[in-house]
Amino acid sequence: VLVVTEPSVCGKAARLPNPSMVRCRLVKARFGPDAPWREINGSVMASFPKDTPPFSYGDILRADGILSFPQGNQIPGAFNYGEYLARRGIRCLFRTTDAPDFTGHENSAYSLILSGRDLLLGRLLSRMDNGPDRALTAALLFGCLQGLDNESRSDFIRSGTVHILSVSGLHIGMFAGALFFLLGFLPFRAKLLTVPFLTLLYTLATGLQMPAFRAFLMLF
Repeated sequence: VLVVTEPSVCGKAARLPNPSMVRCRLVKARFGPDAPWREINGSVMASFPKDTPPFSYGDILRADGILSFPQGNQIPGAFNYGEYLARRGIRCLFRTTDAPDFTGHENSAYSLILSGRDLLLGRLLSRMDNGPDRALTAALLFGCLQGLDNESRSDFIRSGTVHILSVSGLHIGMFAGALFFLLGFLPFRAKLLTVPFLTLLYTLATGLQMPAFRAFLMLF
């Protein structure tokens, strides 16, 4: 039994495909059809079949699969996927063999913020029929990289502009600047209270990645 804990997953509203790898929290497991269930609380990186229906942050999934440990890189100095996952608090990989069953949703204050983001993103993308355009818009606005093909990523890397796909100081600064402009009718002190609060909601909606969090602290 898994709980989706990847904040960049847009869910059904954006009509984007699920990412190939999703961070989840493993809450319950059994190692055979007749084995007893065991309570577990650990993060895993899970992969799902392409035909899995879209899911969102907080969805509870029941899936059959294979649990494994990532192998270390044998080439000195090369990228080590196991160490990368360990720095994110992930020790195991979970590869599902069939599409999971949706058994519920774990509600929290954070899941409500992300649900509001998904609804807003769904409204913004509703008039876009082109899948790559929807994926690129979601990536630029909220850092949701699902649906962005490898060719588009390579184009951004070659042009030296791949940083705009990661929400950071550029996004936070533009968002806060737009708020200061739009709320120009408010008294100065009111703006100093309102703009940081709304910017915090935007930072949370983008997954609270470290570059965005640093930029928000500078704004605050």
